[in-house]
Amino acid sequence: MGGHPGRRIDILKVDCEGCEWGSFLNIGQACKERRIRIERLLVELHGVDFALVSQFFDRMQDQCGLRITHKERNHWGCDGYLCVEFSFASPRVAFDIFVHARCPHLRRPMNLMYRRHALE
Repeated sequence: MGGHPGRRIDILKVDCEGCEWGSFLNIGQACKERRIRIERLLVELHGVDFALVSQFFDRMQDQCGLRITHKERNHWGCDGYLCVEFSFASPRVAFDIFVHARCPHLRRPMNLMYRRHALE
């Protein structure tokens, strides 16, 4: 990840009309080697190669520690079913979002939550 060695990436958005598969080989390796830490990943996956999709999900969970938090079929393009948009989050971010949405007595301003992560 050029220009980001050893850094935390708050949000990484990837929508490159099919080139995402090659990109994630490098991203997964960078996470595994702790050269980057991704807090949120937004990606549109293209195609229906289930082995490739399964490998992608395994890599994002095992190497980057990300969990799926949302998915949505892109019905505007890709014949209505060949593209799916996914949102991933680190467990820390997913927990903070859950607390903010579901536990009003524990809420703190969202900007403080992310400032806290910046110090870790």
